This record gives sequence, structure tokens and C-alpha cells, in this order.
Amino acid sequence: MATIKCPRCGEEYSTTYRRCPFCADRSQSNRPGRREINNTRGGGYGGAKTRQGVYFGRIFIALLSIVVIIAAICIVVGVVRGIVHHTREHRDQVPDNVIEQADGSLLPGFALSTEELTFSAAGQQSTITLIYNEGEEPADVIWTSSRPSVATVDEFGLVTAVSEGSSTVTATSGDITRACIVNCVFSGDGLTAEQPVIAAGPLSVTTFYGNSAADISIGVGESVATVITGGDGNYVWTSENPAVATVGADGVIYGAGAGATTVTCTSGDQAFVCTVRVH
Repeated sequence: MATIKCPRCGEEYSTTYRRCPFCADRSQSNRPGRREINNTRGGGYGGAKTRQGVYFGRIFIALLSIVVIIAAICIVVGVVRGIVHHTREHRDQVPDNVIEQADGSLLPGFALSTEELTFSAAGQQSTITLIYNEGEEPADVIWTSSRPSVATVDEFGLVTAVSEGSSTVTATSGDITRACIVNCVFSGDGLTAEQPVIAAGPLSVTTFYGNSAADISIGVGESVATVITGGDGNYVWTSENPAVATVGADGVIYGAGAGATTVTCTSGDQAFVCTVRVH
């Protein structure tokens, strides 16, 4: 289709028009009482439709932003509720005697099932278990007792009362150490017997059941109480090899490890030697 460029307004129009339609539109819009008609054809003069599109675009962006914010709030609330629920369940599974940290988690590494044990008689036993945080792997732990003559502990956390007194049992893994206080307060109702004070007589030692203590055979982790007669009333016990057998101030002999050793009771210038065989 052939076109003609108007020499007045510069617009191109079809040759089917006798006059420039753009100039005619302008002349009509300039008449009094007539509303201006915007020309939106190529190179036109109006912008109403463009402004209307921008307005609706801004409304759409605002609504979209509100929807995104609401969705983000819902996600955050859901995550927080899940964390709170998990924390409450975790606390319900923690024994009462395990102290938690301020954030509700267990001590790093592991914790002990108890922090204090009390025994009322020699030979009583109790096992200390290890408790780990969720997701932490059990570690190799070394168990030790600060006073094996009072209480011993084996590689599995089994604590055995030996004689009256206090000892500290510790579990160590790397640079982490947890401790449990062990109190041995004997009432006399168990194996431990009160030592009779019979002065100025020959020193003699028997087991709690009346057998001679000159040669004793016990198992690892077992103990035997003794009764002393004679001497001057003051008795001192010693063990030649505590790794095999230990003895408390009250004469309770405990089998610490397989082997043989001697345990001696001294009173003044007298001594009674017990051979202890631990199997």
C-alpha cells in the first residue's frame, strides 16, 4: 500500500486519504468544547494507556510482595515450632540426674548417668552409664578411680565399694573428662565388721566368716572382710601389689586384677601376712 508523508505534521498516511487524517484530528481537538483526542498511532501524542499500564503493574508487584512476605512468615513459624517440639521431646528423654546446658543440650561429648554414688557395705556395686547427645558417636573411654582402696571401677563403668571413705571415679575420652563422687559409708550391716580392740595379745586375722586369712582366694571384682584380734589396737594395712589386690583401713580386701600378692596387717611390732590369690 502506497503512503504519503504529510508536509505539515510529518506523519505518513495512505494514498486512499485525500487529506492528512492526523492534521484533521488535531484541528478538531483544538475546537472549543471538544475533548482532546490522543493519537496513539505511530509517532502519536498520547500516553494515557501507558500510564494506566504502569499503575496496574505497580499494584501487581505490591500484591506479589505481600504474598511472598506472608509465605516467608509461615515458613519461619513452622521451623520454630518444629525446633521447640524436638527440644521438648529431647528433654523428656534426658534422665533427671544429667545436668543440661543453658540451651537445653547435654554436655559436649557425653555425660554420666549419675554424678554421685553412695554405698553402705563393701562389695556393693553400681554401673555408671554414658549418655551421648543425639547424633554423637560413642567414644573410647578410660575409667579410673582416685582411690582404688575405697572404690574401684572397671572398663565398663562398674563401680565396686571396697572400704569406707570417698573416691572420685572419672571417665576420660580425649580432652573430655566427667567425674562421679563415690561415698562409702558402711553401716556394719554388710560385709564390713567392726574391728574389736583386743590389746596385748598375739595378732591374728580371720575372714568375716571365721576362716583363716593367711591364704585367701577371690575373683576379680570380689571382696572379703576381715576380723582382727590381738595386737595393740592400732592396725595398719598395706598391699604389696595394689594392681592385684587392694585393702582398706578397715581390713576389706578387694581383688583388683588376676594374679597373686600379699596383704599385711601391722600392729605395733607384730605383723600378719595374708596371701591373696585373685582369679
